[in-house]
Formats: sequence, structure tokens, C-alpha cells
Amino acid sequence: MKTLIICEKDPAAEKFAEFLNADPRNGFWESPDYYIVAARGHLIGTTLKGLRGWNLPIFGFRWYVPKSSLEKLELIRQLYTNSSNVLIATDWDREGEVIGERIVAYLTGKLNKYCLPDRIYFSALTKTEVLRALNNVMCMNETLLAQGHARNYADTVIGLNLTKLLTKIYKIDLGYNELSQALSMGRVQSPVLSYIIKSTSVRFRLDSKIENFEHETVRTFIHTDECDIEVEGVTIPQDVSEVELEGYEDEEFEQEQAVHLPNTDDAFWEIHLDPHITMEIMESLYLRGFITYPRTRSTSAPDYVLKELEDTLRQYDLLQSPNFTHSNVVSGTSEAGKLPLLPTPEGIKAYADGLLSKRDLVVFTWLLARVNKAFAPPLKIKRKYAIIKYNLQGNQFTEKIAWGEDIENPDDVVGGVLLSTLPEVQPGKYPIVRIKIKKKTADVTGGSKNEFYRLDDKDIVSWMSLEKLGTEATRQIYAPLLRERKYIDEANLPTQVGEVVSKLITKIGLDTTLTVEMESRIENVSSLSDLSGFTQWVNDVTTELINRVQNVDVSEIDVFKCPKGHKAQLVNRFWNGKQVLLLKCGVCNKLYPI
Repeated sequence: MKTLIICEKDPAAEKFAEFLNADPRNGFWESPDYYIVAARGHLIGTTLKGLRGWNLPIFGFRWYVPKSSLEKLELIRQLYTNSSNVLIATDWDREGEVIGERIVAYLTGKLNKYCLPDRIYFSALTKTEVLRALNNVMCMNETLLAQGHARNYADTVIGLNLTKLLTKIYKIDLGYNELSQALSMGRVQSPVLSYIIKSTSVRFRLDSKIENFEHETVRTFIHTDECDIEVEGVTIPQDVSEVELEGYEDEEFEQEQAVHLPNTDDAFWEIHLDPHITMEIMESLYLRGFITYPRTRSTSAPDYVLKELEDTLRQYDLLQSPNFTHSNVVSGTSEAGKLPLLPTPEGIKAYADGLLSKRDLVVFTWLLARVNKAFAPPLKIKRKYAIIKYNLQGNQFTEKIAWGEDIENPDDVVGGVLLSTLPEVQPGKYPIVRIKIKKKTADVTGGSKNEFYRLDDKDIVSWMSLEKLGTEATRQIYAPLLRERKYIDEANLPTQVGEVVSKLITKIGLDTTLTVEMESRIENVSSLSDLSGFTQWVNDVTTELINRVQNVDVSEIDVFKCPKGHKAQLVNRFWNGKQVLLLKCGVCNKLYPI
């Protein structure tokens, strides 16, 4: 019988089929030894028992099969029945573990229990990596799986309970009868929304001020016939009026210029695109086998990976200098065996053959430049010092003054280096000249002025990374998600709905402190047996948040206005097959977009 390989996405399954010489069938691929099928994301959903009622909180967490998944799961079941074993080959992260494990739990009829199926791990969709993984089948990583389940539980229980409570408040307490789904709240989404709104600054000023400053500096020069040379980095006492330039001395040293290998956060920060677009491009490159897995915190890689990368770059003349070597790569951190963001040999060949689109090149050329910086050898610098002597109160002192620098390996420079060299002066005695500089400055500001500041998506992702909110796999989705839910507009400015939800978030304390604590607790989940303690903590937090929401004066969140200033209500309507949120004004008898 054959082995069933379950991938996460169709392009990944297609790559496996290519490497294993499998032929396409109706919804899957087949070779003499393998069936290959794509899950297409989460096939098993999460919900809470009792959501139809209004008694909160609800803790009846359960897994269920959505109607949209039935056809795919039936196909996988048929393949499973005709297979001797199953291998999970989903993405290497928490989400990938849960996707694969839940499918196996469903196939074995144990959806309400956990399992640890056979798993293969790979950091790039290349033939070398995939075949290596197939020769190294292992049990699924229990820690990663348990953390994925912990995160799912927290997102489901907190998110659905708070969303259900808001629906009740608007629909039952405030009479928003045409509202079927109210405003959503979540453990990561809500603090992000609050940060966006707090950081959006708009104000008008009609003031002015004048600030006066006085500056006094003394600059010291060695006076020669050729020029006056400023003495920097050395203090020559005020009583000294003459120095003797005895000669020059050279010093050679190396200066490291290599940087760590790039990861997801580096890509978000350094590539000048909205992060969700950057991730779209990286995901596409990964699924074609051109870069390693794009959701990673790692900044270090095994030596054999670096050697292969260096050899491939050298083969296509993509290293800036023949002296570049991976031996000087700055050591970084590693995440559960994941590689940093790296171009694969297949990706480098595709680039050299001109097969990448301009959209691909935005990311791929950045990656090539970043790897060049990581492989850069140290700079060999020769620094010249002038040796000067002077007498003070009968004692002789010797000082070294930096006179100039030169780089002996300029072809190896990967960044900017500023060199300055003073003209060479013959040894001898020279007078000291001191210039005292005094000046006053006035900083005048004021008049009629508006001040405006807003965050772009990169600012939001950078803040989330600093605050340790979300993961490198999800941070780029929150700004688009908040736009989709009409909490912010296309310019990331808050809408009426966003401002109301933000005020509520602040009142109940659903802030970064709580979210960071939750992420820390998720990180500390090391086995499936740890989940019971974590879920109890989530239940306690949810209960407290619900109590706080119920203590809020509902009039504070019943504040919506139409564009003409009339009181309005939130309503749901279906538009192009999707449920959308609108404002309904009884006075205007019109519906308005949020």
C-alpha cells in the first residue's frame, strides 16, 4: 500500500508531486509509492457549544467539520483508507501542526482527542530538502502542537465570548434589530486597534514660542604653513602653546561588517511595501521553491546550508567579492530548527535565468543583498596616527592623534564607509591656535499650525514585534483585518466603529499587558498535558473580561451618527455574497457605509 502525504496548500502538493514523479488525478496526485493531497488550510473548525443562547461566558470548546470542508475530507478519507500510513507535510509552524493533527484525528474518528502523527519537516520546497525530510520521518513536535492548540483555544474562547456579548448588548439591550453579527474583539486584534487609534494624532495650534540658546565651544588647531589642523579626540591643556610633531605611526585592524541572516521581521521592516504584500510575495516565492519558509524568527543556519548557498551564489557570480565567505556570518538565534529567510539554489537559478517577475524581484533582490551583507568579510583598515609631544610644568607628554584611515580591501565593502585623511605635515615644532566660538540661536515656532500623524502597516507590524504581539506568521494580517472589519479606513484612520470599540477595549483592560502575558503562557506550554492549566487560566480571564463589559454604561457605545449628524444604528446587509456592516439613519431613511 501507499503512503499518504498531506500538504497544506496546492502549490506545495504540486512541488511534492514533481519531486516524487506523481501524476495528477482528480483532486490529488499519485505515484507508485505515494498519494499526495493538499488540505487547503484549516479543514476542521472551532466553536463553542451554546452560542445560540445569551448565557455567558461559554466554555464548551469543540471541534467541528464545516460544510465547506466535507468534500475535501471525504477525498482524504478515501485516500487514507487505501494507504498504509500517513505523513503530515504542512507548514513548519504552530498552525501547520494543528492543521495536520486535526485531519489525522478526524480520519481516526478521534476528533475530541489529541494525537501525534508522523511528520516531515522542511524549510524549503526544493527537491533536496523534501527528499531529505522524507528520509527523516519523525513524530510530530508535541510542544509546537500544544502551543498551537493553546492559541486556538484562547482565540476561540475570548473572541467568541466577547463578540457574542457585544451582539447581545447592541441587539437586545439597545434594540439594533437588523444587526445579526456585532463588533468583534480578540486578544491580539483589540490591543492593535487601540494602539492605532492612540497613535493617530490630529490637532490644531494657535500658539507661538521663542526659545533662546547660548553655545560656547573652544576649537584647538595645530598651525602649520600648509594649513591649520584641528585636534580631535585629544585634549591639549590650555597652558600648552606649542607641540612637536615627532612622526607617524600606523595601526592595522579588522572591523566586522557582517550582519545576521534575515528573518521575517527584517523583511517587513526593510522592504518598502505594506507587510501583508511582502508576505504575499514571500509566500509565492516559497511555494515555487525559490526561498525558504517565510515565517521564521531564525537568524542562523547550519553550516551545510550556508556552504551550498555560498557555492550557488559564487556559481552565478552573485557574490560581490571573491573574498566573501559564510565563515564570518554573525551567529544569531534559531527557532525550532527553522532556517532564516534564504534564497534557495533553485531560486538563484531562476533569478539568473530571468524567470522572476518584477514583483518577485522586489523581495528576491533584497534577499540577495541581505545575504551578501551576511557573508561579508571584515574590513582591513589601516589607521595613521600623528605622534605629538608637549611640555607642561617641566614634564613631557606624548599623545597620538588620529590622522587618517585607509581600507586595504575596498572591493569587500558592503555598506557605506566614510574615510578622512589629513595632509601629511613634516615633523617639527608647531604652535597651537585656539578659537573660542560663542553664538546665540533662537528657535521660533508657532502661528497657525495643524499637526497630523498616522501609522502605516509597517509601523504597526514593527510595534507588534517590539511588544511581542502575535507571531512572525500573523503580524502582517492585522491592519488589513481591521480595515476589512471597518474599524479603520484605507488610510488606517479610525472609523466611528473603531473609536467605539477602542474605548470599550480601554475600559475593560484588553491591552498589550494581557496579550503579552498570554503569549508568554503559550510559549511555556511544552506538552499536551499542560493545556488543562492554560485553558483554566483563559476561562478565568474571559470571565473577568465579560464582567467588565457588563459594567459599562451602554449609552457610551450607542453613539453612531450618519454623515448629516443624525443618530444612526448599525445594520448588516449582504453585498456580493458577503455580510457587510452599514449605518442606517431613520431620519435620512438611508444606508451609509462605515
